[in-house]
Amino acid sequence: MKQIILITCLLVLTPLLALASDRSSYPQYLPAKNISGSINAVGSETLEPLVRLWGEKFKTHHPSVEIFIEAKGSATAPPALISGNTNLAAMSRKMTGKEVVDFEAKFRYKPVFFRVALDALSVYVNENNPLKGLTLKQLDGIFSSTQSCGGDDISNWGALVFGSLATRPIHLYGRDALSGTHAYFKRKALCGGEFKSDIRVFRDQNDVISAVANNEAGIGYCGLGCRRSGVKVLALAHHDDDAFVPYYLEKYKDDPDPMKRHATVVSGKYPLSRFLYIYVNKPSKAKLPLVVEKFLRLVLSTQGQQVVEEAGYIPLPGKILRRQLKKLEAGYVPRWWLID
Repeated sequence: MKQIILITCLLVLTPLLALASDRSSYPQYLPAKNISGSINAVGSETLEPLVRLWGEKFKTHHPSVEIFIEAKGSATAPPALISGNTNLAAMSRKMTGKEVVDFEAKFRYKPVFFRVALDALSVYVNENNPLKGLTLKQLDGIFSSTQSCGGDDISNWGALVFGSLATRPIHLYGRDALSGTHAYFKRKALCGGEFKSDIRVFRDQNDVISAVANNEAGIGYCGLGCRRSGVKVLALAHHDDDAFVPYYLEKYKDDPDPMKRHATVVSGKYPLSRFLYIYVNKPSKAKLPLVVEKFLRLVLSTQGQQVVEEAGYIPLPGKILRRQLKKLEAGYVPRWWLID
C-alpha cells in the first residue's frame, strides 16, 4: 500500500520545474558518415512542422536519407508503428493504455517514447474580443454538452463580456477526432465530457486559427505553434478563485531564454501544459537503427531544440532532455510507473 501511495504521489505531484530548466548541457549534434535509409514519421498534425524542420536540418548532414511525413492525427501513429509502416510515431498526447497493450501484444515489449518539446495547448479568440481569460470550468461550459467539470452551459458571449459582442452566440472551432490535441483537450478541459454538436472541426490546425481570425464571435483551441496575427491566446485558471495564468510572462517577453518567458508552462502552472512525443519500436536490449537513432539525437540536441523554439514551441528543460537521451541506450527498459 505504501508503494502504491508513493507511486501516485510521484505521478501527481512532481512539477515540471523540479525536473530542471538548465539548457547549458544540451549536446551538440555530431553527424555520422555514410548514413543512408529513410525516416518515416506518421501521426500528429501538431508535430508536422517540427518533424519537417528537423528533417530538413537532418538532410543537410545526411543528404542521402529520405524523409517521409504523414500527418493525419495522433490516433494514426500507434497502428502505423505496430504494422511497421513507420519508424517514428509522432503524437501530441501519450499512447492510451489500449494502444500500448496492442503494441505489446505483437512485440512482447512496450514502445519507447521520447519527449521532444513542450507545448501550451492554447485557447484562441479573435483579436477584437475583449476577453482576457477563462477558468477551466468556463471552458467546459463553452465547449461541452455535458459540463462534466461542474459548470453551467455558456452559449452566448453575454455570459463573459460586455459590449456589442455580448449579443452574439459563441462559434466553436476545434480539431477532429483523430487529433491528439482533440483528445487532450477533451480529457483536460472537458473532464472527459462530450463536445457540443455545433462545433466545427478541422484536420488542419491552421484552419482552426483562420476561422477564429475571421470571426469575432469565434473561439478555438490548438497548439502554441498556431499563433498568428488576428487572434490572441487567453490566459487560463484551474479554479474560479485562481488568478489567470498566461502561457508566457510579460516581464520576460524580450528575454532570450524561453525557460523564463514560458516559466508557467515549464512549471506546469499553466493549466494545459503538455509534452509532445515521438514513439519508436525499440527492444530493451537492442539499439535503434542508426538512421533513427541519429535523427533522435538531432532532435535532442542544441540544434534540434533551437528548431523547437523557431517553430513556436518550447524547448525541453535540460534535465528532461538528458533523461530522453538515456532511452537511446541498448539496455533501456520503459519505466511506465514513473515520470520518464
